[in-house]
Amino acid sequence: MRIVTKTIPDCYAALGVVHDLWKPMPHRFKDYISVPKANGYQSLHTTLLSNYGKIIEVQIRTEQMHNEAEEGIAAHWRYTGNERDKIFDKRISWLKQILEWKMQSEDAKDFVETLKVDLFQDEIVVFTPKGDPISLPIKATPVDFAYMVHSTIGDHCIQAKVNGKVAPLSSLLKSGDIIEIITRKNAIPSREWLKFVATQKAKSKIRACLNIFSKDDPKKGMKEEVISESALAKFIRIDGKTAPVKISKCCSPKQNDPIRGFFTKEKKITIHRKDCSNIHSLDMTKEVPISWTKQETTLYATIMIMVTDRVGVLADIMNLIAAQKINIISIHTKNKKENVLIKVKVSVTDDPEFRWLREDMKKIKGVLDIKLN
Repeated sequence: MRIVTKTIPDCYAALGVVHDLWKPMPHRFKDYISVPKANGYQSLHTTLLSNYGKIIEVQIRTEQMHNEAEEGIAAHWRYTGNERDKIFDKRISWLKQILEWKMQSEDAKDFVETLKVDLFQDEIVVFTPKGDPISLPIKATPVDFAYMVHSTIGDHCIQAKVNGKVAPLSSLLKSGDIIEIITRKNAIPSREWLKFVATQKAKSKIRACLNIFSKDDPKKGMKEEVISESALAKFIRIDGKTAPVKISKCCSPKQNDPIRGFFTKEKKITIHRKDCSNIHSLDMTKEVPISWTKQETTLYATIMIMVTDRVGVLADIMNLIAAQKINIISIHTKNKKENVLIKVKVSVTDDPEFRWLREDMKKIKGVLDIKLN
């Protein structure tokens, strides 16, 4: 059943009438007038149980809302002056958001999945501490909320409070939650956030901040080498103490990352990245001086070399690396249309040595591009 009224107060009056006639079903009422959907859709939705045991779904909206729902952006021409301009600006803003998603999506499938998540799934409505409503998809997290409020807040987010209590950044929000985001000026997003954020806006902003390349970059699609926790722990030196070492999964520190260590209740030492957003919740009196061992000063670099497919180009590259007395760990090649991508993992003792290697490699005939991973 659809009820179309003249004014917004009439919508709520009509809602009172239908709720008086029939019993509303719990948790089946949606107020999209006070909190419109992302695409600007407005209406009251309620589900009722009739006297005969049948379920009745009711939509209540004004004529303006009805025209917009039926005709979309074209409906704004029905109105004049400032009101028309506001409707038009709102529609254009939403269309700009869709175009932004399209440009940030890596292919058509990714774009369709974005629309399904951000537009067509059921929404929840959460609130800022000032009471401003924010619409998010189901399974959204405080990080999604932070980026929806403002990109800067998302980039510098370190902690979230849900209904006044500290909550993990990966926790799932529900309608009615009041979210407060704590930021720090020099904080940056964590790569781990990409595993749990639900909105495309959050994903794209995190990738942009961390310089995570799209599929056009040769680094994407190649399996990243992962060093086991036990192997990584061997490279960590604990000053003045001995205890089992545990690599924290919340920030997954890699070799040579700035790190900090803290004693746990289990008498272990957890290793966090220095910029980990969870450090603020740890007991600072339990911090232990730690550092990477001297052996870890050897730098393992993966050189991505794009070359034209000519006889002898691989041999020239290998001879140059050998002449520099640099140890080659592994070599992989992959065809990229008319060119070839050569992936060479090497160990170098310092950055200047690698810079010289890269400069000399550019002089080899057929070398098109060199990147360090």
